[in-house]
Amino acid sequence: MMFKSFNRLTMLLGMIVFIILVFFLYFSYSLNIYILELQLGTLWSINLSLSMIFDWISLSFSFVVLMISFTVFWFASLYMKEDLYFHRFIWLLFSFVLSMLILIFAGSFFSILIGWDGLGVTSFLLIIYYQSYESLKSGYLTLLINRIGDILIIISLTYLIYNSMLNFYMFKPLSIYYMMFLSFICLAALTKSAQYPFSSWLPAAMAAPTPVSALVHSSTLVTAGIYLVIRVSENIEMSSWMLSMFLFLGSMTTLLGSLSALNEYDLKKIIALSTLSQLGIMVFCLGLNNIYLSLFHLYTHAMFKALLFMVAGWILMMSYGIQDMRSLGNILYFQPLMKSVFFSSILALMGIPFLSAYFSKHLVFELMFNTTLNFFSYLILILSSMITCVYSLRMMKILSFSNLSNLMLNIINNNLTSKLPYFLLSLMSIFSGKIFNNLIMNFNNNYFLTSLNTLVLFLILIIGVTFGIFFKYLNSYMLSTMFFLVPLSIFFKKNFFWISKFQKSLDYGILEPNNFLSGSFFKLGNFLSTMIFWPSLNFIWVRLMIMFMSFLVFWWLMY
Repeated sequence: MMFKSFNRLTMLLGMIVFIILVFFLYFSYSLNIYILELQLGTLWSINLSLSMIFDWISLSFSFVVLMISFTVFWFASLYMKEDLYFHRFIWLLFSFVLSMLILIFAGSFFSILIGWDGLGVTSFLLIIYYQSYESLKSGYLTLLINRIGDILIIISLTYLIYNSMLNFYMFKPLSIYYMMFLSFICLAALTKSAQYPFSSWLPAAMAAPTPVSALVHSSTLVTAGIYLVIRVSENIEMSSWMLSMFLFLGSMTTLLGSLSALNEYDLKKIIALSTLSQLGIMVFCLGLNNIYLSLFHLYTHAMFKALLFMVAGWILMMSYGIQDMRSLGNILYFQPLMKSVFFSSILALMGIPFLSAYFSKHLVFELMFNTTLNFFSYLILILSSMITCVYSLRMMKILSFSNLSNLMLNIINNNLTSKLPYFLLSLMSIFSGKIFNNLIMNFNNNYFLTSLNTLVLFLILIIGVTFGIFFKYLNSYMLSTMFFLVPLSIFFKKNFFWISKFQKSLDYGILEPNNFLSGSFFKLGNFLSTMIFWPSLNFIWVRLMIMFMSFLVFWWLMY
């Protein structure tokens, strides 16, 4: 009875994974595309329809999402079994996965908006699940930043409705305004994928339960924006300045996540910042104008990142919820099987040869070395890859090889069934790169590396491993706040209520002409005068100006 009660949705996902795998293998062989369209009606001679697209991209992505969801639900039945509202949590998690699947199979912008908003609402409910002050603060920060992307997508729909092009396969650049539409879509994708300067919500989302973090950071919420850009880029060629923007923001996000991870001892936050770093590499691939390589790295990253969070959840169960690694010295000594699983995920994150991430990361460097980029793009990505090895080795050293802590531990002696999802993801962390490369990606490129470039790739790994062995801690306020993004986002969140009140009074003034003339102009003048004299009133504005000037300087150097 207990098995039926706690694992009903897990078994359902397992059956769906098997069905999707059969269709995925068929589509990877035939490369056919099927479109299912349901007409909802007509509005102003525009056909409104719910469209679903079935091709190798949607089926492969759905296979990755469902397989990871299957293992995470299995893990959640153990991690959350003592929760009084377990069934409420598991249905919220299922709604989250369902929203992601709607987004994946959406064949029109109208359909994709349903999945996009569904992800935003369900992620907010999951982040605030524990109902503490910290979780509420993190949930509202995530919600507000994601609302920016929602607004941009809704604005871009006006262009699509005007040109009657709501479907992906019907989209054509018919007017001069399509560049503005692409800009809105790309900015919306950057907010959902936590790219610089919208990165502060991703570490804050760690307030959610660990099964939620395993899903959010592997294949669902943070990858939705990248998937949207891939779908749009299939029919439209991105302009050179958009590709430059992806290169710059991707490299900056990678560097930001890597440097911030050096400053942390919180286990879950380090893994979250490593997600930020890997998302930057995916966006960097978009800037290299190779969307399928970005999708390939998304797949390989999803496997070992979900496994890392599940191992972190196991450690939290052993330590009664302690996340500070300074109190978790050599904790994996008591769980040798989990230590081997942890090693496979960490080594995959570092890009060790012949593991899953090696196949995608190595291709990224090959493409980068064979593309005419400037020196700063090379330098930032190489530096970020070395730093990834440093904090990965530090995490491995503390949890596996340091002195035993005096912490009272809960030694979990579960049966082999509870560890099967770990072994499944561990195998995928080792072999998924080769599997996806042979099945669908087929990157048999003609790139070749010179002896100097090959030496650089080996030096990245050797220098990163060497520094990781001896590195301990980097204490920096700038890195702990992610280059002041955290206080900046808190500042905007606190003033959002005042801005909404001003906007409400302005809307009311437009509806009532007399009130508009008497009140709204006066409030608008106060708002503009406050913006002009803000540098002398608030120190955070000075930080904002410094960040903006730094952005312009780096943009000029990278362009």
